[in-house]
Amino acid sequence: MRGLLAAIRNICRRMARAMRAMAEEWIEVGGKMVRRLVPSGAAVEADESEVAAEPTHDDFGMKIRALAAQLQADGTPSTDLMAALPLELVRWLSVCDDTMLRSITKASDDEIRDHVKGRKYLRGVVRSDRQGLDDYIRSMADDEDMLDEELTSAMAWAPA
Repeated sequence: MRGLLAAIRNICRRMARAMRAMAEEWIEVGGKMVRRLVPSGAAVEADESEVAAEPTHDDFGMKIRALAAQLQADGTPSTDLMAALPLELVRWLSVCDDTMLRSITKASDDEIRDHVKGRKYLRGVVRSDRQGLDDYIRSMADDEDMLDEELTSAMAWAPA
């Protein structure tokens, strides 16, 4: 009986180690995916001082729409416009696909502000909070089978 309990305990320990290793692998793959999606020069994690600097109500919607339009047009936004917005919003826009970006460019200032604040979301657009982005990135990884070697090597590419 002791031998059986020891075997079960060893199996549980090995499973826990395997789960930790798998979680680390998912974190690494997710990080590579975010680095691929976030425009070069933009940090993934924002300092608290940078997040606190939110644009005024007058130009907030305009800057969001302008950055969304640039990303939709050619995928290379201006660094001045990215610097004018909190990094969490730049990350949000960089994750959005063309359909989402089109919805953002057509939205009013109040609709954009409500979406960013989490009051009322734009239809078909990923949530702009950290949890919403992480869930969306995770679902994209599941859909595209990110464990595929070709996709993993493509995600490893980092701009100079």
